[in-house]
Formats: sequence, C-alpha cells, structure tokens
Amino acid sequence: MGTADVTLLPSVFHLALRPIFILALFTYGISMLSWIYVLQHLPSVGLICSSLFAFIIIPVLSHFCLKSH
Repeated sequence: MGTADVTLLPSVFHLALRPIFILALFTYGISMLSWIYVLQHLPSVGLICSSLFAFIIIPVLSHFCLKSH
C-alpha cells in the first residue's frame, strides 16, 4: 500500500458517511428490489419494451427539462 492509497482512505470514508451518498445507496437498493419483484410477477416481453422506452424518453426529457444538448 503506497502513500497515495493511505491518503485516499479518509476521503473514501468521508464520502461514505455523507447523507446524500447514503440516500443514493438506499434509493439504488429500493429500485433493485422493486425490479426483482417486477421481474418475478410480469411477463418479460412487456418489461423489455418498457426498458427500451427509457432509452428514448430519458434523452428527450433531458433535452427539454435540463436544456442539455
């Protein structure tokens, strides 16, 4: 373990204790659990179509809502 690795550890721990990071992990966990539930209860054909729809709607919403180019 080099000197750069040792100085990196406090910043990693500082990031892990930030409330926004904890909220992001919680949100990710909830979305993952809900996706597993949906995969078990709905036919996969509809899920594939809705997942592909996200590849279209997210850039469109980004363009109009966030003025992204």
